[in-house]
Amino acid sequence: MNAASIITIILLAHEAANAVDVKDSESCESHNGTCATATLRPLHEDSPNSTAEALLQHLEPFLTLESISGDIRKHLKCPLVTRDAAASMDSSIAPKPDAITKYCQLMRPPGPDCDFDAPAPAPSADATEQEKEASVVQYYEWRSACLHRCFFSTPGLNIVGLDSNGAALVSPMLQTGYKSTPFLDGRSLEYGIGACRYLVQVKQLQHLASWGIDRNVSIARSAAGRRLHFVFHIGHTGATMLTRALDKLEDVFVLREPLLLSWLAKELVNATVKQISTVWQSPVLPWLTRRYRPEQTVVVKAKSSALRFMRPALKSTSATAVFMYSGLRTYLAMCLEHDDENFPFDLDVKGAPFKEFARGSAAYSSLNRVRRLVLAWFKRLCYAKRFPDSQVLHVRMDQYLKDPASHLQKITNLLGLPSSEDIIAAVANSSIYATDAISSADPYTAATHADAMKRSKKLHRETIDEGLEFAKAMLKRHSNLQNFSSLIDK
Repeated sequence: MNAASIITIILLAHEAANAVDVKDSESCESHNGTCATATLRPLHEDSPNSTAEALLQHLEPFLTLESISGDIRKHLKCPLVTRDAAASMDSSIAPKPDAITKYCQLMRPPGPDCDFDAPAPAPSADATEQEKEASVVQYYEWRSACLHRCFFSTPGLNIVGLDSNGAALVSPMLQTGYKSTPFLDGRSLEYGIGACRYLVQVKQLQHLASWGIDRNVSIARSAAGRRLHFVFHIGHTGATMLTRALDKLEDVFVLREPLLLSWLAKELVNATVKQISTVWQSPVLPWLTRRYRPEQTVVVKAKSSALRFMRPALKSTSATAVFMYSGLRTYLAMCLEHDDENFPFDLDVKGAPFKEFARGSAAYSSLNRVRRLVLAWFKRLCYAKRFPDSQVLHVRMDQYLKDPASHLQKITNLLGLPSSEDIIAAVANSSIYATDAISSADPYTAATHADAMKRSKKLHRETIDEGLEFAKAMLKRHSNLQNFSSLIDK
């Protein structure tokens, strides 16, 4: 699915909200020789909003993964597979995914509510056309309310895969899994219940999210966007380590690079600011707002390629963000050790240097890799600089590693997280700052980071020097880059 298709789907969401997803009556299960129909709550008024309120007021909460006693895999009737297969994204060995309604059916509350296997109740033979239409609307509202609660009442479902057609592969994840996994993509399967997998279309998630927004339905007993903060970065700056530290604080729920956000950043690289804002409102914001308890604060660490979402994320004055970066010399040394850097064409940054090296221009095509990295570094820093200091705390990687305690205090103050000198000291002196943030078995400290940078800078010395000279030449030509002159040789 290309960007235009995704945008079209999302912008037609409200039109789609008038459609009815009616289950095929032949798929119901038989109970005592008869086929049970969906149990619907009575309409109080003709308004869909009042229908939703009535439904959700009486609807029992869905089960949570944490509340299931015994083997969760058995409860969800997932196949027994090897550990390697449960953690694999290889379709040749991984378990086949089920329809998402199977998960919702097995997690629904006890009693008749939200029986997804039941067909829509048939109107009486003498029902008028208006009564038949009202019955269809009521069934649609009932089904939407149940699915909304299944998807958005807890973070129990995690998106682990997304294809170009917008088909999302989701898998159950406990809160302990969220704390353990370094990233919320296919690599998180080994920390979740990888034997259980389900398919859902992104457009279906967006449709349900919009349904809830239109009816002011809460997300995990909280308003969409409430107590939601962010960590943005330029890549390889210690952001994962920071979120590991924040994970140690009470009532903090951390999402490390949720795949929905990363995937949309890639697919919507040509989208307008307005279109990005639309996508953010639904489905992104409701999906990120999910939490286990209403008192929790959610902190989302975005992928470096998702920096563009900083604008809609901070549109709410209650939202704040940490922006992690490094000096240019360090940035080049880190990036030259990896092969995962993409140029941020999607960032809306004005100025002569970025106009000169616009996408498709001969000037940009003539740049080698290190010069493109320099331009990307300038562009990301310029983009983050546009936001007010009251909402964004800029944290430089080397300074953070040298003195994590003082930086953690500033960060927790900005994000409104519970902290004290004793708590901060305990976190700063924990194993988080002695081991690698991705592979905890590997040692990693400020000293080992400095040694790694020293080796990389020596190995790539000529390439880095070329990049620094190009940066200094840009500084001479463009006055709007002068604010970053002190960071060139850091």
